Amino acid sequence: MSVDLNFKEVCNLIKKDEPKLIEAVDKLLSLVIIGSPAVLGPAGAALLPLLSVKNELVKIGKEVFDSYSKKKDEDYVAKQQRMQVAYSLLVYTAFFEALDRSLPKELRSKIGLLESEKMFVAKKASKKTSALVPGLSGDCALTEAQNPVVSQTLAFPHPTESLPQQIERHAQLWKQMEQGFNGFLQQLAIWDDADDKKRNEILAATKKIPETAAECFEAQYFELARKYEDFAVWANLQEHKKTKKLMESLSSYVQQHAALTKAGASSIDIGFTKLHDVVLSIPQTLKVTQAKDIFESLGRHYDARINEPIIEEKDEVEEGKPRLSFPPVCDAFIPQSFRVLRQASKSRRFEDEATWQNLPRRDDLGAFLLSYLSSPYSTETPLVILGHPGSGKSLLTTVLSARLMSRQYTAIRVPLREVDAEAGIVAQIEQIIRRITNLSVDSWAKLSGVFKNSPPIVILDGYDELLQASGKVFSGYLKDVQNWYCPNPS
Repeated sequence: MSVDLNFKEVCNLIKKDEPKLIEAVDKLLSLVIIGSPAVLGPAGAALLPLLSVKNELVKIGKEVFDSYSKKKDEDYVAKQQRMQVAYSLLVYTAFFEALDRSLPKELRSKIGLLESEKMFVAKKASKKTSALVPGLSGDCALTEAQNPVVSQTLAFPHPTESLPQQIERHAQLWKQMEQGFNGFLQQLAIWDDADDKKRNEILAATKKIPETAAECFEAQYFELARKYEDFAVWANLQEHKKTKKLMESLSSYVQQHAALTKAGASSIDIGFTKLHDVVLSIPQTLKVTQAKDIFESLGRHYDARINEPIIEEKDEVEEGKPRLSFPPVCDAFIPQSFRVLRQASKSRRFEDEATWQNLPRRDDLGAFLLSYLSSPYSTETPLVILGHPGSGKSLLTTVLSARLMSRQYTAIRVPLREVDAEAGIVAQIEQIIRRITNLSVDSWAKLSGVFKNSPPIVILDGYDELLQASGKVFSGYLKDVQNWYCPNPS
């Protein structure tokens, strides 16, 4: 599923999943029309009773959100999709709530008393529609294609995006809807009958809608975090002013993740031990099925690797002579500070130091990785870890694969130097599983199906070593990874 949805798609997904909400969802979809710079016929007139009653807009949005979000999914992807739809719904219901707060009481009263407004809107829209779109009847609103608010794509927030950044992005939509609503008001007889003073009062009230919508969105955002722990994990809530009160109402898992993030600035998570503790605290909310023999074999292999000495003693030691003793990998690995970048275009070059120098330096590597894995983006786009030769990328993946193994995650680490460089990605994964587990793997498609409710994490380590092993330049390898990872990005 795409992480970009428009409101029409959101409504269709809700109605498909919850048929009992069809009437309420249709009302929400109609309400979006009043935030569109569209010419309205009876569809707009039908909205007048909703505007005339205080809290009616909030009631409809809350009914849909509560009913849709309370359902528990047993499938990982379905759970992520429900979280995405619920988030998109909040962006729009925040506007409806802000609109409900901002409408002057006097205006509501007039809308409720003037039944003739319906005929006025219909007749006025009919004339404008005929002028703007010849041949289009005034008995309908403009089509979805002509309704930019309904069809406007709303991107699900990325783990690198903070709450203030999300609000700033959505503010453009709320401003557009506020302008559309003002256009709707100006189609009413009430507007024609009002003097300049009354008109200015109405415009002054509606002008504050985007700002109020931001406040409503923030409050609903925390409600979403209570309903979906994955959302709370990646949403960077630990930095927010309301964090302390919110955390007290969330699970031990979310609290431990927040503590892990905060601890990054003052302590070192040697060997990702704390990260492992957080992973083990993840509550089992899905009916997870795993290929038990393969899972246990991979787990034993990864545990053995991180308990090996960090440096292998190759020289023979004479009896009676002192010898060096090296700590195991798990006691020697120290997570490095890092910078994170979301690549949304081809304009930036990763090898250029200028691309990275102005990005903030972070010390919460373990917490960030868990945030990313909790986000729908982890099933849509690969995470690329970059670093200079010898900087510790392979050591990171070695420790990470061991620390992630749990009921929640199954890590499959593929050292590319140990597999056939000429083989495809699927064949390379199958090769390494057979080598580690000594178990027959007939088909990756069949095997991955066993992990349906909790998709395995495939870690491809050593792209530079792949080039060295083959002597060839695999310029299309990363593109192949993207296509395999998400064959249908649309």
